[in-house]
Amino acid sequence: MNMFRVLKRQSVFVGNRGIAALLVIVIIASATLIMAYGSVLLGIGELDMGYVGQKGGEVLSVAEGCIEEALYQIHINQDYGIGMGDISFTALNGSCIISVAGAGNTRTISVLGNVGDYYKRVETDILLNGSEIIINSWKEVDTQ
Repeated sequence: MNMFRVLKRQSVFVGNRGIAALLVIVIIASATLIMAYGSVLLGIGELDMGYVGQKGGEVLSVAEGCIEEALYQIHINQDYGIGMGDISFTALNGSCIISVAGAGNTRTISVLGNVGDYYKRVETDILLNGSEIIINSWKEVDTQ
């Protein structure tokens, strides 16, 4: 009778070992799944940041190109933009609005560049000295 009890306990113990091993496998698989999901989310975030960075650089190029266009037009005609309000300009991959303000020898050129849903504003202050254009400042400003 004593032998029967020992064998019975041993068979119950062996059955629990299988459940314990299965539980360990489920826990490890769950942890692996959570880590893989986190990695996927990080990858998507990195892709989004790269895309936004690329578009930011692209719209800055458009805005700076429009500043250069305004400088070229002022070099040809020093009264360019004065009293004209906002001047629309279309580039290959975007567009911009150019505003020129000032009197006498000083001008402030403000450009709002646009590529899709991305915007950048660049401003420059210049001094006209005959046919020479002197750039006093060139800065990117908030687009609010």
